[in-house]
Amino acid sequence: MSVRHRATGLFFAAVALCAPIAARAQAPMQPSEQFEVTTALAAALRGHDGKAVDGLFAPGALVMPAQFQMFSRNELEGQVQRVLDLYDVSLAVTSLGSSASDTLSYDRGSYDLTLTPEKGEPHHEVGKYVLVFTRTKGPWRIVSAVWSPTTVAELPLPAVSEPFPGQPAAAAPASRPNTPVSSPAPH
Repeated sequence: MSVRHRATGLFFAAVALCAPIAARAQAPMQPSEQFEVTTALAAALRGHDGKAVDGLFAPGALVMPAQFQMFSRNELEGQVQRVLDLYDVSLAVTSLGSSASDTLSYDRGSYDLTLTPEKGEPHHEVGKYVLVFTRTKGPWRIVSAVWSPTTVAELPLPAVSEPFPGQPAAAAPASRPNTPVSSPAPH
């Protein structure tokens, strides 16, 4: 057996022995102020409250969904209301961590979303999100929202009437296969 194989074996043996110790040493994660805003966003969407969703975003915020054209804070309430008018929303979010300075912070995690139309089949996706927050005075407000499904499925929505300022008109989205992307489970 070569030195490299012995070293690799020792490394994996050390990881295997230390992993249970490290797992026991970690305290449960407490919800952050940022995750509280994230859960308020999920609750507002489940409650079909477009105004409450709008109120969680800072002036100048950008929303950047994975499969659709990004849109600004000025377009937010109308865009959200379009989805809420078409679908019943079931949304659960799980934070994988957040961090903050005095005026800028983020929350990242995973989501499980089901959109059920009045007629037709429900659309279900599981994915990941990153929300960036800002605060000058008062509560944290979302300044950027980005999410991406780990499974891709077509979701029929009415066409956006105008492109985001400074952006060319959106071309029809390319069809992508409904292929799950796997990643390691969080510890």
